[in-house]
Amino acid sequence: MRSVTFPPSVRSVFSQDGAVVMDIKGGMMYTSNPVGGRILQLLREGMADENVVELVSRECDVEPERVRRDLGRFLEQLHSYGLIEQKNLSA
Repeated sequence: MRSVTFPPSVRSVFSQDGAVVMDIKGGMMYTSNPVGGRILQLLREGMADENVVELVSRECDVEPERVRRDLGRFLEQLHSYGLIEQKNLSA
């Protein structure tokens, strides 16, 4: 399981069309589709990544394993842009 946090300089805006995430300090901006926006919203609310997998799997009628893989890639991409910070937690 991972802990995801947003640096203080990162702002996000959510809509039915997705999300826009911007690092106001570094100038990096990222846009996502509605599913990515939902994921970001849940993470911003402090939901654990495994709970995000379960909820998105149900809401989108997608196998949890696929959501888990896609979430991992999504988080790695956001991390590489400096828009989130991740820490692996021991079980």
